[in-house]
Amino acid sequence: MYLLKDKVIMILVGMLLIHLKVFGQFDQFQLTDYDIASNAVINPAFSGNDEALSITLSGKKKWIGFDGAPESQVLAIHTPLNSERIGLGLQLHRVGYGIQQDLSFIGSYAYRIKFKRGTLSLGISFNLSQSEHGWQDVVASDPDDESISFNSESIFSIRFGIGISYRSGNFLTGLSFMNLFSNNMNINLDSDNSSNYTIPNQVFYSLVYDIRKIDNIKISPSILLRYNSATGLGANFNTLADFYKTLGVGVSVNTEGTVTSMLRYWINNQATVAWLYSFETNPALNQLGGSHEIVLKYVFNYELIAKNPR
Repeated sequence: MYLLKDKVIMILVGMLLIHLKVFGQFDQFQLTDYDIASNAVINPAFSGNDEALSITLSGKKKWIGFDGAPESQVLAIHTPLNSERIGLGLQLHRVGYGIQQDLSFIGSYAYRIKFKRGTLSLGISFNLSQSEHGWQDVVASDPDDESISFNSESIFSIRFGIGISYRSGNFLTGLSFMNLFSNNMNINLDSDNSSNYTIPNQVFYSLVYDIRKIDNIKISPSILLRYNSATGLGANFNTLADFYKTLGVGVSVNTEGTVTSMLRYWINNQATVAWLYSFETNPALNQLGGSHEIVLKYVFNYELIAKNPR
């Protein structure tokens, strides 16, 4: 049975979810497939959830064989502090597609409030981003076309995010509002041409439940809901199974028709390597080829075993 405080917390999280569709306008966050499982990228309240210093490196190449297809690299560092009441996160993202290159520096802070039956976490994040458009790399059929600008441009943006999460036993849920208070930018390409860049808000809701069949087998079904003004409501349905903390297999399906499979290997109790492969069920997009992602993660959760000197 949950205590009264825990019931109140679950009601508050539910009320925030009810207001999902009336909160502003939202855009799709630049996610890699592994972010769907790790969640710290999309909700600052999850910072430090590994309960130890963790470092994650990932690289993704989308639509293999298609020139100029999206690719991304991520470095994420998270750690708890102050008797695990505080979680800190630092993430570096690079996303490239076509002539555009996006670099993001994301810092996050989470404060945890522990109850008898669970832990409430409140998080805030800031995102400093730079986007570069290499128009000088464009090969035009008519180089004298005055409507085409061959000048490179850089766009800087600052945005904030807030999140809330609650963990109780094998149950974990979270809700976040990202890209709050973002600045809208007007970039002059030349004296007669300009471009407007608007960064809309976005919302994510995640729910994870760990099912332990036996001590060494864990199955974790989860759902990620997301909303933005361009694509409306979307969802990812995921299942991850870990066997004896040696091998993990998973599958994810989203409402846009992308299917992702994951294979994870535990090198030891601290280090894992994962390979993810995605393909599109849409015949038109499927012709572009599949997507590959490699993820390396290390968690500094050493256990000291002291021997009796006698």
